[in-house]
Amino acid sequence: MKVRAETLSQAKREATYQATLRSYSQILRPGMKRKEVEDYLRSNKIEFLKLSLDDITQIGQDESTTWFCGKSDVFVKFQFIAFARNAGQPDEANELDTLDEIKIFRMPGACL
Repeated sequence: MKVRAETLSQAKREATYQATLRSYSQILRPGMKRKEVEDYLRSNKIEFLKLSLDDITQIGQDESTTWFCGKSDVFVKFQFIAFARNAGQPDEANELDTLDEIKIFRMPGACL
């Protein structure tokens, strides 16, 4: 009974993650500039973390499937293609980077 409840709970969370992904994908389209994407997130008060070529925003947390690992954080990941840079320049976030893909990203919790 407990396993079934956990399975149903995970299915509900997954449906919520997919709905969130769809809502972002309807508004934020591949080809948009990073500045446009980040302006949208800021204007809607959506917290996000700016990585080198990706931005991520947390949308949930999954229970661990094993006893020795913590919960996994679930994010929407906005993947960008780097704007052309001169040779030797670091791959830093640039507002001219182009949105390539939006997808679900899971970061496993700490394991023993």
